[in-house]
Amino acid sequence: MKYSSLLVFIFFIQQASAQKVYEFDHVLEYQYTLVEDFVKPGNDTEYPVTKLYLTNSATSDYYALLMPHDNENYMIYMFDRNGLKSESKMKKADFIKAEFISIPCRDVDPLSNPFKDVIEYTAYNQINDTTINNVVHERWILKHTDQTKVDSEKLASIAYILNPKMKYHAPLLPFATEYEMLKAGFKAPKSLHLERKTINYDKRVSKIERFIEAKKIDKKIIIQSICDYTQMK
Repeated sequence: MKYSSLLVFIFFIQQASAQKVYEFDHVLEYQYTLVEDFVKPGNDTEYPVTKLYLTNSATSDYYALLMPHDNENYMIYMFDRNGLKSESKMKKADFIKAEFISIPCRDVDPLSNPFKDVIEYTAYNQINDTTINNVVHERWILKHTDQTKVDSEKLASIAYILNPKMKYHAPLLPFATEYEMLKAGFKAPKSLHLERKTINYDKRVSKIERFIEAKKIDKKIIIQSICDYTQMK
């Protein structure tokens, strides 16, 4: 996808009907590690890497992911599970100063989930709690219930340790199936994860994401209505 370098606009919204405004009240820092055995040849990324998620604590419907592009720039990936995604580059200094970030339509694309039917043979299970630093933490696992599919399609599962200090915050759901499970009303974790592991079909851990810290912010991402794909179904 071709993306553009974002310009920052600090302004009052005068024509709300012509824009979609995404409000973010937290930035969540996670440390992401791709386990060495699963790093593909030619991948020169040094792990662990820092992921910054912009979130709205009241909803799991949308989030933005910031990843370092180089020393001066972030890549900003935004996802609205109702049907929209964007990919842009922005100077780190501009991001820090910005209250409003306007995404040009050329950086916006429709978002779909072709695997919605996966929830029919997927389930969350709450497993035994774990104690970390004398504090009890809930543990959950998301896995496929059809073992034949797991074996034939080499399907992974996801294990979570929840963050008891962030119970007020809606779950962060980067994996589309996680969101579809929550949306469909299935029993699911109700708060942020402290740790999230991807466990391959052969029981080996391939990815680990660990919570570092959360900070409150007040930032907004603006999408013009002409490219609001959530309204074009």
